[in-house]
Amino acid sequence: MSNNKLFVLVEGNDDERFFESILKPFSVHNSCHIQIWQYSQKKKSKVNQYLESLKRLQADGLANYLLVADLDSHPCATEKKGALSNKFKHVTKDRMLIVCAMIEAWYLAGLNEEKSNYLGISQYFATTDHVTKQIFDNIMPCGFESRIDFMKEILKSYECETARSKNVSFDYFMRKLETDPNWV
Repeated sequence: MSNNKLFVLVEGNDDERFFESILKPFSVHNSCHIQIWQYSQKKKSKVNQYLESLKRLQADGLANYLLVADLDSHPCATEKKGALSNKFKHVTKDRMLIVCAMIEAWYLAGLNEEKSNYLGISQYFATTDHVTKQIFDNIMPCGFESRIDFMKEILKSYECETARSKNVSFDYFMRKLETDPNWV
């Protein structure tokens, strides 16, 4: 890892919860401090200002950053990156990470069939590349008090290797973390 600080800009609470849980062990192992910052509810000008400061830190070799976004309704990651570039003038496409299709897909990707059954999920997903919020909400078992409780329970049983085999964008993210010192 080229720097000892990584800023991860995420859309919302579910994304923050996921990255806190999954990146914390990685950051300890690699002596990297991870700072997560939610951007979706902030004014565009504030996000651009924050990105500008992060670009300066990156240029000085003091930190790196990633802007994470769901694919949402865009047909491909390239188009989503283009839309983000138009919205946020201080982020470059190489600093963007697109989650296919949504962060909920990454949550489900980390469950093997046994863990899915244990949690009471009625449908097992061999691949989660096309899982949306709606699909995630529809398969949530009745025994959970809230969506947040369900997500927290998934993270307790999360297996990164399983997730890598079930979601292309998660595998891409992990490969980049492991092999590209200029990416983080």
